[in-house]
Amino acid sequence: MAALTQATASYVSDETVSVFAFDEFIQTEPVMPALFNQKPSSAYREVMASTSALSDFTAKTELAEPDEDTPVQQFKKEYLHTEYALQSKIERKVIDDGLFPFFEEFGTKIGDSAMRTVDKDAAGVFINAFDTTLTEDGLSLCNGAHLNVDGGNSIDNVGTTAMSFAAVGTTRQEMRDFTDYRGNRINVNPDMLLVPVELEQTAWEIVRSSGDPTSANNVSNFHQGRYGVIVWGYLTSSVDWWMCDSRMMKQHLFWFWRMVLEI
Repeated sequence: MAALTQATASYVSDETVSVFAFDEFIQTEPVMPALFNQKPSSAYREVMASTSALSDFTAKTELAEPDEDTPVQQFKKEYLHTEYALQSKIERKVIDDGLFPFFEEFGTKIGDSAMRTVDKDAAGVFINAFDTTLTEDGLSLCNGAHLNVDGGNSIDNVGTTAMSFAAVGTTRQEMRDFTDYRGNRINVNPDMLLVPVELEQTAWEIVRSSGDPTSANNVSNFHQGRYGVIVWGYLTSSVDWWMCDSRMMKQHLFWFWRMVLEI
């Protein structure tokens, strides 16, 4: 059997490895897309800013000018892209000998490594939510004193209670009572529990049990089917958990793709 030639060896190896790498990258089921609003980016950075809430609509008479309200720009957030790369060398002998099963395995491992890097980086937002994951106001993501630009109506979205049937109910009520920077109630609908592997069983028992697991009187479980559960193996704390409004999270949690995987 003749060995691959210099002219075709590189093309065959590149194409074979790339096919399996991209296939693994796409087929792997990462958590990141379920939580983040993915956006393309064509610049070296992205800059975004939020605005304050508007007042309620008011009644108006025919032909009269409606009341006017001006939103106030809140804090600005800058996203600086980070480049990630990895290389591995293949001996020419592997190519010349036509070891194509090796290319399949090698490509699969590249795709798996790429998506694992994405998920681990995304998990960092939650791992560091209580200290170094900074929001637009310069405070940690989970903080008891989020403010608007004029310093009024602070918002507390941090808790310290261990996950339990009662804690899920209390947290849900606290989120339903959230108000905006003007003191108006926000239409928050907590519908997701994000947990580490260690809390997976606890979360599913809370969400899937037909009866209240804390009661012996066959009381119906208020939380049954009310929340989706996402278990993320890259969360490093065995006790930290999050309750989320998935709709609002996609409005405010962004993942920018400067460039997707390439070989």
